[in-house]
Amino acid sequence: MPPNSATLDLVQLPLGILEQMRSRRATSRRRWTRFVAVRLTRQQAAGMQPVLPPETLAVIDRHYNSPVAYQPPQPSVFAVRVGNALQFRLAEFENNRLILRPIELNYPVQLLALGPHEMPSDILVGRVCLIVAPIP
Repeated sequence: MPPNSATLDLVQLPLGILEQMRSRRATSRRRWTRFVAVRLTRQQAAGMQPVLPPETLAVIDRHYNSPVAYQPPQPSVFAVRVGNALQFRLAEFENNRLILRPIELNYPVQLLALGPHEMPSDILVGRVCLIVAPIP
Protein backbone atom coordinates (compact mmCIF):
# COMPACT_ATOMS: atom_id res chain seq x y z
CA MET A 1 0.00 0.00 0.00
CA PRO A 2 1.42 3.40 -0.88
CA PRO A 3 2.27 5.47 2.19
CA ASN A 4 0.18 8.57 2.89
CA SER A 5 3.24 10.66 2.01
CA ALA A 6 2.94 9.38 -1.58
CA THR A 7 -0.47 11.05 -1.96
CA LEU A 8 -0.13 14.07 -4.23
CA ASP A 9 -3.77 14.94 -4.70
CA LEU A 10 -7.29 13.57 -4.43
CA VAL A 11 -9.39 12.98 -7.53
CA GLN A 12 -13.12 13.69 -7.45
CA LEU A 13 -15.14 11.32 -9.64
CA PRO A 14 -18.86 11.27 -10.39
CA LEU A 15 -20.84 9.83 -7.49
CA GLY A 16 -21.37 6.07 -7.74
CA ILE A 17 -18.98 5.42 -10.63
CA LEU A 18 -16.70 3.08 -8.63
CA GLU A 19 -19.14 1.56 -6.16
CA GLN A 20 -20.70 -0.85 -8.68
CA MET A 21 -17.42 -2.53 -9.65
CA ARG A 22 -16.97 -6.18 -8.72
CA SER A 23 -13.91 -7.17 -6.75
CA ARG A 24 -11.76 -10.29 -7.04
CA ARG A 25 -9.05 -9.78 -4.49
CA ALA A 26 -6.59 -11.78 -2.48
CA THR A 27 -7.61 -12.10 1.17
CA SER A 28 -4.46 -10.22 2.21
CA ARG A 29 -5.82 -7.05 0.59
CA ARG A 30 -9.00 -6.82 2.61
CA ARG A 31 -7.80 -3.70 4.47
CA TRP A 32 -6.08 -2.03 1.50
CA THR A 33 -7.42 1.21 0.08
CA ARG A 34 -9.35 -0.12 -2.88
CA PHE A 35 -8.87 2.58 -5.52
CA VAL A 36 -5.71 4.54 -6.29
CA ALA A 37 -4.94 6.78 -9.25
CA VAL A 38 -1.61 6.94 -11.05
CA ARG A 39 -0.51 9.37 -13.77
CA LEU A 40 1.30 7.28 -16.40
CA THR A 41 4.76 8.29 -17.49
CA ARG A 42 5.84 8.01 -21.12
CA GLN A 43 7.70 4.82 -20.20
CA GLN A 44 4.66 3.25 -18.50
CA ALA A 45 2.43 4.13 -21.47
CA ALA A 46 4.86 2.59 -23.97
CA GLY A 47 3.21 -0.29 -25.76
CA MET A 48 -0.28 0.53 -24.49
CA GLN A 49 -1.38 3.27 -26.88
CA PRO A 50 -4.01 4.30 -27.85
CA VAL A 51 -5.72 2.90 -24.74
CA LEU A 52 -3.24 4.43 -22.28
CA PRO A 53 -1.44 7.45 -23.73
CA PRO A 54 1.25 9.25 -21.69
CA GLU A 55 -0.11 11.51 -18.95
CA THR A 56 -3.25 9.35 -18.63
CA LEU A 57 -4.66 9.21 -15.13
CA ALA A 58 -5.35 5.51 -14.50
CA VAL A 59 -7.62 4.50 -11.61
CA ILE A 60 -6.49 1.11 -10.33
CA ASP A 61 -8.84 -1.24 -8.48
CA ARG A 62 -6.48 -2.95 -6.05
CA HIS A 63 -9.26 -5.32 -4.98
CA TYR A 64 -9.27 -6.85 -8.48
CA ASN A 65 -5.91 -8.57 -8.67
CA SER A 66 -6.89 -11.79 -10.40
CA PRO A 67 -5.75 -12.36 -14.01
CA VAL A 68 -9.31 -13.37 -14.89
CA ALA A 69 -10.76 -10.81 -17.33
CA TYR A 70 -13.37 -8.53 -15.76
CA GLN A 71 -15.72 -8.79 -18.78
CA PRO A 72 -14.66 -11.73 -20.96
CA PRO A 73 -13.85 -11.96 -23.81
CA GLN A 74 -12.66 -8.35 -23.53
CA PRO A 75 -9.18 -8.38 -21.93
CA SER A 76 -8.44 -6.33 -18.84
CA VAL A 77 -5.54 -3.92 -18.44
CA PHE A 78 -3.60 -4.43 -15.22
CA ALA A 79 -1.03 -2.48 -13.25
CA VAL A 80 1.78 -4.97 -12.68
CA ARG A 81 4.73 -4.84 -10.32
CA VAL A 82 7.86 -5.74 -12.29
CA GLY A 83 10.89 -5.39 -10.03
CA ASN A 84 10.61 -1.91 -8.53
CA ALA A 85 8.60 -0.55 -11.46
CA LEU A 86 4.91 -0.35 -12.23
CA GLN A 87 3.95 -1.47 -15.74
CA PHE A 88 0.58 -1.53 -17.48
CA ARG A 89 -0.25 -4.57 -19.60
CA LEU A 90 -2.88 -7.13 -20.51
CA ALA A 91 -2.18 -10.15 -18.28
CA GLU A 92 -2.82 -13.88 -18.42
CA PHE A 93 -1.71 -16.66 -16.09
CA GLU A 94 -0.53 -19.94 -17.57
CA ASN A 95 1.93 -22.66 -16.49
CA ASN A 96 2.93 -20.74 -13.34
CA ARG A 97 3.84 -17.67 -15.39
CA LEU A 98 2.25 -14.31 -15.89
CA ILE A 99 2.12 -13.38 -19.56
CA LEU A 100 2.21 -9.60 -19.96
CA ARG A 101 1.05 -8.38 -23.36
CA PRO A 102 1.24 -4.87 -24.73
CA ILE A 103 -1.49 -3.59 -27.05
CA GLU A 104 1.01 -2.39 -29.65
CA LEU A 105 2.43 -5.31 -31.63
CA ASN A 106 5.93 -3.85 -31.97
CA TYR A 107 6.54 -4.21 -28.20
CA PRO A 108 7.64 -7.53 -26.70
CA VAL A 109 5.53 -9.90 -24.63
CA GLN A 110 7.01 -10.51 -21.16
CA LEU A 111 6.90 -13.77 -19.23
CA LEU A 112 7.21 -13.54 -15.45
CA ALA A 113 7.85 -16.88 -13.76
CA LEU A 114 6.31 -17.05 -10.31
CA GLY A 115 8.26 -18.45 -7.39
CA PRO A 116 7.10 -21.61 -5.60
CA HIS A 117 5.03 -19.65 -3.06
CA GLU A 118 3.99 -16.74 -5.29
CA MET A 119 0.52 -16.14 -6.65
CA PRO A 120 -0.50 -13.83 -9.53
CA SER A 121 -2.06 -11.54 -6.91
CA ASP A 122 1.43 -10.92 -5.49
CA ILE A 123 2.47 -9.24 -8.75
CA LEU A 124 -0.81 -7.85 -10.13
CA VAL A 125 -1.32 -4.54 -8.36
CA GLY A 126 -4.84 -4.21 -9.72
CA ARG A 127 -7.10 -3.77 -12.71
CA VAL A 128 -7.26 -0.43 -14.49
CA CYS A 129 -10.95 0.34 -14.09
CA LEU A 130 -11.14 3.94 -15.26
CA ILE A 131 -8.94 6.30 -17.23
CA VAL A 132 -8.91 10.05 -17.64
CA ALA A 133 -6.81 10.97 -20.66
CA PRO A 134 -5.88 14.36 -22.06
CA ILE A 135 -7.26 15.21 -25.48
CA PRO A 136 -4.39 16.11 -27.81
